Parts: sequence; C-alpha cells; structure tokens
Amino acid sequence: MDDLIAVHERLATLEAGQLYTNKSLDELKGMLEKHASADCDGNCTIGREMRDCTTSLKTYKRLTWLSLCGIIAAGLRTMFPG
Repeated sequence: MDDLIAVHERLATLEAGQLYTNKSLDELKGMLEKHASADCDGNCTIGREMRDCTTSLKTYKRLTWLSLCGIIAAGLRTMFPG
C-alpha cells in the first residue's frame, strides 16, 4: 500500500511539473516572438534570459525522466514482490 501511495505522489508531482514546463515553454515562445524581428547575437538581456530558461528546462527534463524511472521501478516492485 505504501508503494501505491508513493506512485500516486510521484505521478501528481510529474503532472504539476508538466504544467510548469508548459508555462515555461509558453513564456519562451513569447520571448522569441518579441525578439524575432531584431538582429541579435544572443548577448542582449532577452538572449541571456532565454539561455537561462533553456538550461533550467533541460535540467528539469532530466529530473522528470529520473522520476519516471523511479515510478516504473516502484511499479515493478509491486508487481513482482520478493
């Protein structure tokens, strides 16, 4: 029963994280649309913000995959106890 609760908690965390990721991607899209008309080498304020956002999203994506692997492992442990 404890494993089942842990699986549901992790799924809820992943769902909340997905909402955060979607919001962040929408913000990036908006920043890109605003910045698309100007010629930029990436050293302006928006370019630096975009670099920071994409770096944090990549880190979050890795953590999400690790959480998913943990959920799968917990599910397998409940299916095959022993």
